[in-house]
Amino acid sequence: MAEVLDPQLQEQLIHGSFRGIIPNATKLYNTLENFFVAIGPSNVSAFDMAVLANASMDRIVLQSAYPEHRFEEIYESVKVISSALFRPEENIIVRATLHSLALFGLK
Repeated sequence: MAEVLDPQLQEQLIHGSFRGIIPNATKLYNTLENFFVAIGPSNVSAFDMAVLANASMDRIVLQSAYPEHRFEEIYESVKVISSALFRPEENIIVRATLHSLALFGLK
């Protein structure tokens, strides 16, 4: 999904009042305020630590491709995010899970 988010599509998403998740994100897409950025084992290395340090925990969800990436691999991604944000791993997991549940109306 992230690779097709050209400026025109981003404008449509902003003005259309949409909400969602950007899978396979390679940047934070700060202009898409109603969208979460999915970060996991397959894309965490695309982010510079300084960029992640400026990320809001309120915009991050965790991405997996189970069974390709199991909890252990996702947890390694959480460690990278945690290190950048100076937040405990548990907080990253809880907040990311809460965001996913809220987006789908399960909170």
